[in-house]
Amino acid sequence: MENILHQRGRSWKSYSGSTFFGSEIITEPSGGWDGLELEFPKWKGSREDWASSKRVISHEKLKWAVFSFQPYKSPGMDGIMPIMLQKGFELLARKLLLLLRVSLALGYIPMSWRHIRVVFIPKPGKPFSQAKSLRPVSLMSFILKTLEKLLDRHIKDGVLVERPLHQNQFAYRAGMSTETALFQVVHRLEKSLKHKEIVLGAFLDIEGAFDNTSFSAIITAARERGLEETCCRWVRSMLESRPVHTSIMGSSLTAKVVGGCPQGGVLSPLLWNLVVDRLLITNDLGFNTFGYDDDIIIVVQSKFAHNVREIMQEALNVVVKQAVKVGLNISPHKTAIVPFANRRNIEGLGPLILYGKELTMLDGVKYLGAILDSKLNCNQHLQKIINKVQTTFVVVRRTCGKNWGLRPNMVHWLYTRVIRPSILYDALVWWPKAMQKNHKNPIRQDSKNGLSSHYGGYEINPYRSNGDTPESDSVGFGNSGGGEDGTL
Repeated sequence: MENILHQRGRSWKSYSGSTFFGSEIITEPSGGWDGLELEFPKWKGSREDWASSKRVISHEKLKWAVFSFQPYKSPGMDGIMPIMLQKGFELLARKLLLLLRVSLALGYIPMSWRHIRVVFIPKPGKPFSQAKSLRPVSLMSFILKTLEKLLDRHIKDGVLVERPLHQNQFAYRAGMSTETALFQVVHRLEKSLKHKEIVLGAFLDIEGAFDNTSFSAIITAARERGLEETCCRWVRSMLESRPVHTSIMGSSLTAKVVGGCPQGGVLSPLLWNLVVDRLLITNDLGFNTFGYDDDIIIVVQSKFAHNVREIMQEALNVVVKQAVKVGLNISPHKTAIVPFANRRNIEGLGPLILYGKELTMLDGVKYLGAILDSKLNCNQHLQKIINKVQTTFVVVRRTCGKNWGLRPNMVHWLYTRVIRPSILYDALVWWPKAMQKNHKNPIRQDSKNGLSSHYGGYEINPYRSNGDTPESDSVGFGNSGGGEDGTL
């Protein structure tokens, strides 16, 4: 893109400073953005380029990609919504097929596809005075996103079948979720504690994961995975040649993107996975790595504390070295070191050093919404769930009314769609602890409150002769559970 502007006699370096990570402010050319469109590229593409474009893009795949979008998703700057492509697909299919194949074979992105409108979504609980408290979401052309989706399918169905991602990479993969990652991590910790080993967990956070990843690191990771050069050239062109436009409180600016993946792009999660997968190391040094998005966990276990410390320090050095290679930075301030053991006193686990700074040992850490304490008894996490449910229930009762409330079906909907999901999240991790009496009674009380509101009973009315909650309704009530009888 910089070369394009220099060929027009203008300098791309006309910027006044940085607005957010991975970007530089630029000014709109005097002739407008449309004046930057160049003549047809001189590169005509090799025979292999055209063959690759035909393998990636066929009529059937194109139809699948177009109709996979929700019809009324927010459009990019070209104003084209998916419903337009879907309703006119029979008329547009032939020309759209040729257009996408040409774009991929030549590695060229038309100017109307490149412009991206960025909107900022506030992160909950973050102060608006900091730029990091806003999440930039890219609204891109759906024609470009259609080609992204076709490439995403090509990589998943072809490249990653031959060279799959690390088995402990759980983000942005079919059949995997935060609960899958939590279960695997906790299972590893519990297995080591069962064998009376000392376990040390390092919870690492990558700073500005989507924003700071270099284009070179992304393309290198794709090439190493075996992606064809035709596709790699198109991905580089898509990443490097996208000016972003944003408007906040009446002020507008345009920025040149110098790094990272567009948040909101179809291909971005997969490209990030290819990069971060290099940090998930399969080794014989005695440590395991787990990854979800920008959260990396290192788990080390041994019978002896000094062995745990030595292995963990070596693991930190190895992961940091790999992070530097791909242009990523691990934040020492957000890194948590938690020892897991049944012993009361553990000595010899520290100090651990990251980027020259000593890391502090903690008694627990919040990971993917779950609180993991050093004994893995889940007391803090269950108490957090109970408090959250009780607070939410009070808010729901205000909506339902003081005595008889709304209709039972509405109360049933509020309970099953608002309250119960907050209880069941991460249940694969903490459910054995919920069977203990000190945790079972508060959860039963929550269910009792739900039943009382559901059937419009007063607080003095017993809903069971012995005053206890049915075992099958400890989390759900009536036919609201997972099975026909109301059980989970």
